Amino acid sequence: MMVQPGLEAFFGGLAPCDAPDGGPWAFVDLFCGIGGASQGASDAGHEVVLAVDSCPEALGVHARNHPRAQHLCVELPPAAPLPLPTSGRWHLHGSPPCTRLTQLNKTERDSPETLDGVAMVRWYVEFALASAASTWTMEQVDMPEVRAVLEERMARGSSHRGRLDYQVVDVADLGAPQRRKRLIAGTPALIARLRRLERARRSVRDAVPHPRGTHVRPASVVKSRRVYKDAFGRVVGWGYHRHSGYEIARPVDEPGYTITGSGGRWVSPAEGDRMRSMTVAEAALIQTFPTHYAMHPSRKVAMKGVGNAVPPLLMRRLLGGPLDAPPPPPPVDDETAPPPSSPSLFF
Repeated sequence: MMVQPGLEAFFGGLAPCDAPDGGPWAFVDLFCGIGGASQGASDAGHEVVLAVDSCPEALGVHARNHPRAQHLCVELPPAAPLPLPTSGRWHLHGSPPCTRLTQLNKTERDSPETLDGVAMVRWYVEFALASAASTWTMEQVDMPEVRAVLEERMARGSSHRGRLDYQVVDVADLGAPQRRKRLIAGTPALIARLRRLERARRSVRDAVPHPRGTHVRPASVVKSRRVYKDAFGRVVGWGYHRHSGYEIARPVDEPGYTITGSGGRWVSPAEGDRMRSMTVAEAALIQTFPTHYAMHPSRKVAMKGVGNAVPPLLMRRLLGGPLDAPPPPPPVDDETAPPPSSPSLFF
């Protein structure tokens, strides 16, 4: 089990709680992965100053795309204080690993791995509440275990000093071309903004102008649980039904399925169950990454990074940015560009 270190050594007093408007703020990204949240913050006009992750490949991708930020490849919770901003307005974001908290692992709710996942969420919430960040957020799967952590913390009344609220959203309602239900916790002012955001719907075709099929479906073989009843409506058993390639597909003129570490598949009725794998670039567009975002050269590593990322659109809109991403930055001369703050071994 993960042990939470004392937080008193990490922080000073609390800062005022407001929303990141009126100019650029500093942005700190914990469990940053390849940088979905950081890209959204950058698109909203804020400056990414610190990114922390334990995966060197993911952190290398982040460093390639956000070279001016400081990058730390360490396990969280950290053994030593992190170099957080000491002045000015700054936002703290974290996406604790959620693999062990998903519905796919519902039969392992009491496993040590699942309990460690819950403990990591609890640690991050306490870390954020104790920090001097002006505002903070957490992105997580909407699971009872995660809600229980938040509800228990909120039940302490004034002890969290009005710094905690949460909302469950589907990014498809905010303009992302995929269904992706997530729980967002954070500073109440930001959660209130999240609830007020104008709804927008975009399709897979809006993100990928030339889809290689008329429908999309998840990459992995999908099974659904089925309950069997007798003539009197009594449950007599249950089992799993394996879906064919086209059976659970969605038209490309609608939001698609959640992009995962396995990507997705293109299918067309005229071709039966024939499937075409999405490219990393296609999956990244559906995940709302900009076209210029540099990915890992390994398809497996890159697709995992895209699937595990926070959709940049979600963070961009949450931090006051526009629905549409700003145009890509002008080309940078590699000889004059600042080097990444941590080495990249694969670019």
